[in-house]
Amino acid sequence: MVWRDRPLALLLGGTFTVYVFVAATYRAPQTVEYMMPAYVPAALALAYAVGRLPDALPQWRGMGQALTILFAALVWVAALGQTPGHASAAGANHEATDARDTVGRLLAEAPPDSVILAHWHWATPLWYLQEVEGQRPDVDVRFVFPTGEPYDTTWARRTAEAFAEGRPVVTTWLPTAPLADLPVPEPIGEAILYPQQPREVLPIGYEPAQLTLGGGIEIVGYRIEEPRDVMLTPGAESVVTVAWRPAAALAADLSLFLHLVGEDGVLYAQDDRPARAAEGITLTQFRATPRPTTPLGDLTVYVGISAHGERHALTAIGVLNTFARPLTRNPVHRNMDAYTLIGYDWDHTLEGRRRLYLHWAGDFLDGYWTIVVDDAAIDALALPPYRGPWGVPVRQWRFPRGQDGGHYVPLGQGIVWTGGTLNGLSAAAGESLTLNQEFRSGRPVNRDLVVSVRLIGLEPDGFHWAWWDLQDAVPAMGGIPTLKWVEGSLVRSPHRVTVSPDAPPGQTLTGALTLYDSFTRRPLPILDERIIAGQPWIPLCQAVVE
Repeated sequence: MVWRDRPLALLLGGTFTVYVFVAATYRAPQTVEYMMPAYVPAALALAYAVGRLPDALPQWRGMGQALTILFAALVWVAALGQTPGHASAAGANHEATDARDTVGRLLAEAPPDSVILAHWHWATPLWYLQEVEGQRPDVDVRFVFPTGEPYDTTWARRTAEAFAEGRPVVTTWLPTAPLADLPVPEPIGEAILYPQQPREVLPIGYEPAQLTLGGGIEIVGYRIEEPRDVMLTPGAESVVTVAWRPAAALAADLSLFLHLVGEDGVLYAQDDRPARAAEGITLTQFRATPRPTTPLGDLTVYVGISAHGERHALTAIGVLNTFARPLTRNPVHRNMDAYTLIGYDWDHTLEGRRRLYLHWAGDFLDGYWTIVVDDAAIDALALPPYRGPWGVPVRQWRFPRGQDGGHYVPLGQGIVWTGGTLNGLSAAAGESLTLNQEFRSGRPVNRDLVVSVRLIGLEPDGFHWAWWDLQDAVPAMGGIPTLKWVEGSLVRSPHRVTVSPDAPPGQTLTGALTLYDSFTRRPLPILDERIIAGQPWIPLCQAVVE
């Protein structure tokens, strides 16, 4: 291009250079997003190269045309071969409607003449629905932009100011502690509502109930927010809102819990919420994600109170196998009469323990499912024979990869943590370490997730914390979720943490990993009952101070 058409080369090369320079020097973390315009001149330059290819190939013995056709065929094969892996990024699963679904509900359920305080990524679609489609002109949508003070302080101040106007206030921000002089909020979709008047009757769409918990709380109704029209699938979030009122004075540290229990009596998901009573009826929203190993059947929804540990059945939710192919690092194909083993994964996150995930597929109506085998049961695992490549039954099952190491911890929203520990590391006091976390996405994710890594120095008892260093970051340099959390993607997130300068030699170091929503700060559930039985984070094993 430089030789044949220098103005075009200057245009494309200059455009590419300018956009890369702006993206690299702009003071914002979303470098990946700002780089997108630079792909346009790069793609045009690539197309130019392909167009000039026939003239550039050697005409050795008249093979120029044949080489051109062969190259074009290889390009088509390479392009079409990427289609299955990038189908979700192209909107095949309709994830592009997520913004409309989320903000449409806020507008539909917001009280008349209310104020909606929104983050930047929700304010724009809210304005679109109002100004372009004419929905809810009575609602005042306001963008809460950062100022010189801490962002949480800005949110608290703006919420109090809007409420002082005498209008109901909806916020997409969820405070970590109750706001002074404001009522207990109600859930409204993924946001919360501060009402001007106490709620005296059940909202529309709630099922009435009559349960008493510990003599102090009366359950008067509930609504299943998710799933709405279809049954729940393992790994998908269930959202249940419970309406209650206090029958007596409540302790300050009291909490409510929601359990999803299978027909086998096993607890497959749970959520705990503080019991903060509002005037009149209180609405408390629970979010519980059943583990990938949840069996078919019904999950009984129990609601209980922490002080007494008692629980009462509220309703039931049906469970179906998922029709989304499970994420696996070791794909295989072992045919049996009625089902097929499509993959397996090993997890050695907990010291002295091992877990084997087996991913299965049935026919079109059966979908996919996952089972786990733990510890000694793995050695005694008896699987039926499978059909080999020539249709001959094979009785010997071998899992050659990952038996002695590796990590596979399922999280909410289809994400799996696959590694990044402290094992084998040692550091001096004051030294910085880079912990490279690795995640894989089993389906598209539409929320900004923060990866939180904490380096911890333990006391001599091996339990209490002497000090800690925290480093939170949005993966991929802050790129929007749909640029990284697509189906089958690999996401790496390096975190630089520092050993305390006062750490004594020989001190044990450990780490803690969590993911949470960057706007609501809701933690992503860890779908491994062994891990959450000990702590609400993924342990990053151990190291030692030199």
